[in-house]
Amino acid sequence: SSLQLRPCCLAHSAAHRQWAGLRVSSSTRGFCGLPMSPAPCAEAHEDRGHLLIAQQRSLAEAASLDGALVLWPPERCEFPARRERAVCVVTDLKPILACELVAGQVHVGRSLGAVTISRPAVRDSTVTVIAEDEEGSAFRLVLHYYVAGCSPADLERQLPEGTSLCVKEPFLQPSSMPGGAGVAVCCSNPTNVAVMSAVLEGDDDGDSGGGGGGGGAVPELERLLRGRRFEEAVALAESSLGATDEANGDDGVAARLHALRAEALAGLGRFREAARVLLPLRTHASGARAKQMMQWVKESEQGKYDFLALHTSNAQDAMIRFPCVSFQNAKVAIRHTGDRGDGIFAVDALSAGDLIVGSKADCVLFSSEIVGKEFVKAPGWDGDAGCALLTRRLASQVRCQDGRLDELLRMSRGAHEATTDADEAPMLRLTQVVQANRHVAYKPWEGSPVGTGLWHTASKFNHACDANCSWHTVGDMLFVRCQRDVDAGEELTISYVLPTTEVKERQEYLESHQSFTCRCNLCMTDLAGGPGCEKYLRVEAMIEGSERKSAPDEGKTLKLQAAAFDFLQAPSYCSLHGVQVGHAMDACIAAYKLNRVGEAREWLQRARRAFALHYGEHPGVFELFVRARKVSVLLTI
Repeated sequence: SSLQLRPCCLAHSAAHRQWAGLRVSSSTRGFCGLPMSPAPCAEAHEDRGHLLIAQQRSLAEAASLDGALVLWPPERCEFPARRERAVCVVTDLKPILACELVAGQVHVGRSLGAVTISRPAVRDSTVTVIAEDEEGSAFRLVLHYYVAGCSPADLERQLPEGTSLCVKEPFLQPSSMPGGAGVAVCCSNPTNVAVMSAVLEGDDDGDSGGGGGGGGAVPELERLLRGRRFEEAVALAESSLGATDEANGDDGVAARLHALRAEALAGLGRFREAARVLLPLRTHASGARAKQMMQWVKESEQGKYDFLALHTSNAQDAMIRFPCVSFQNAKVAIRHTGDRGDGIFAVDALSAGDLIVGSKADCVLFSSEIVGKEFVKAPGWDGDAGCALLTRRLASQVRCQDGRLDELLRMSRGAHEATTDADEAPMLRLTQVVQANRHVAYKPWEGSPVGTGLWHTASKFNHACDANCSWHTVGDMLFVRCQRDVDAGEELTISYVLPTTEVKERQEYLESHQSFTCRCNLCMTDLAGGPGCEKYLRVEAMIEGSERKSAPDEGKTLKLQAAAFDFLQAPSYCSLHGVQVGHAMDACIAAYKLNRVGEAREWLQRARRAFALHYGEHPGVFELFVRARKVSVLLTI
């Protein structure tokens, strides 16, 4: 049943607009937020609203999409009703999300899946409607020449609210109005709009009546795929293919059934089977898709990613989403640790540099997707906008996936475990899960933060300041590697804080943000009066002072960088091999400037070894890193 909402009073005044980007704290596992606009007219209605639907309808009512997003207190929000996701099933075009569209560009060879979330409006032969894409991002969709002489009532029957459609080769019309108003996804060719189904909000568990054999099963299969009901789709495809073979049916219909069956198998993670289904079809599209499936086999079973291609693409676009799948090393297992929840343990010996996890983000929010948006706090909301929007996007993804919400809600809620019951509203608990488990996404080579996301498997790693693993992001992928040899039975850990921070600061941060006191060996040694990281902090301060000079002493720089590198050689700081790379590279540059070529070559090799431990030893990736630092001349020494 559809949800009726009263209009929200939005802050439209230019004086109160805050054009701000995503701000993420500098901590290893940060908490992000957005500067908030004052809310002179933030009288949100007092009904129990749906966080997701309320925000989308507010956008729809703003019409030009320059209105504010309302942030509802999660304890007053219900989880959005189940509705099929907008999933494009045009297999010969590469899917694209609304946030990935470039203004003024026709996206040739791409397709945008969408579900309408408002009633359509018609003027002459142009239709305007508010839609949301696969990740729940709302946008204005303008279809030119779509209807001629069609009454609003007729149009509403053709495109009712909840219609699932696919826009082939969409065009993002840039704004010609102040504040971004007028931006819209446009399509001028009616044949490029494929209406797949009209979907009503609700549980949608009934029989749609489309499960007949042959061509009659295609719409039902597409519906099941959009709802991510892959097991049902596989069963229907196989029975329909049998009926088609018995009736000597159309080869085109059979090919389409095979393609849809392959997509359902891929949804279940059975990539090898999916590729076997696609290869006999012998079309360009099926061949390309089968090649993609076989790459997913390598990634999911062996962790063999094309790292050079990933890093090259990430260097061009730090906020990229990759068509990759997740990997978990067969030598590790998730076990319950008692008072610390789940953890990841080695079931067999591991070596330094081994890839433990390659995790595809469950949901990620990049700063470019929210720059220029205004946020109004509804009464009772005291969180940050980054958390609210990431939760909203995650809710839109999982609302149609059976069992997925329950899986997420079983994750740790950090400090909220002691203050919130397990039977509280799902939207509140999902917000708490996001707050406790999200990671920061960074620019290439540990650059500045570019977003925040939830990586389910990566969140299973418990904390230790003297962690034996390190992690880094590449677009929406997060990789965790061993940084020293690990024995069977040992727990694998990452550090939620920078280990070279003073122990009191580390303890205070973890107690205030994660609600636990760290008792790792490094903390216990530091608290007992051990040497701590004072020497490293002094060296770092001297390096910063030297860098501020107009003509730094290269000999002194070389000694300081060498001292910092050597300090991090201690096993307690093995998770900082990525930081070591920077010290080794700076030492290499200083030695090169001093014409000490042999010493420079040694430092370059040290940098390469530390780089391999943190990022993996993959041909061409280290060279890409060196060129990114604009010191490619070092590769010739």
